[in-house]
Amino acid sequence: MDSPSSYPGAVRFARSMHNPYTAWIILGVSLLLTVGAYHLSERFVQKRAEDRFHYRALELEHAITTRLYLYEQLLWSGVALMNASNTVDREDFRQFVNTMNIDRRWPGIRVLATASWCARMICRAISIPSAPRVSRIRHQTRGAPGTLLGNHLSGTVRLA
Repeated sequence: MDSPSSYPGAVRFARSMHNPYTAWIILGVSLLLTVGAYHLSERFVQKRAEDRFHYRALELEHAITTRLYLYEQLLWSGVALMNASNTVDREDFRQFVNTMNIDRRWPGIRVLATASWCARMICRAISIPSAPRVSRIRHQTRGAPGTLLGNHLSGTVRLA
């Protein structure tokens, strides 16, 4: 059998590994690797959370934009109804609203109403209060008070 003295390099190596300095070096390297792995995994988790947040934000932005576009289309269909007819009475507008099936297709819209605008002099002459009435509508020229103005490309609709 070979004795340990026949391999002097192996004995020297074994003795050098079994001392307190080597143990401290191995402990230090292990701690550095552990801290590095912790920071790496922490950055990975943080990046993944940010990516999920940004994806969800874009998803919500798209959903809101789509819904507002659909609501805008409903408003433009009302404008088209007014443009297609010289007069729209209560029954015509009621039929329009019922046909659009607002409760099912546009759940965020609670009321779709119309108002006719009456100039003070005309209202006094025919004894109608000058406040807008929510029961019927008459198409007004663009830019007159109470008319619906819109810019389809920018997606803005406002009441003048």
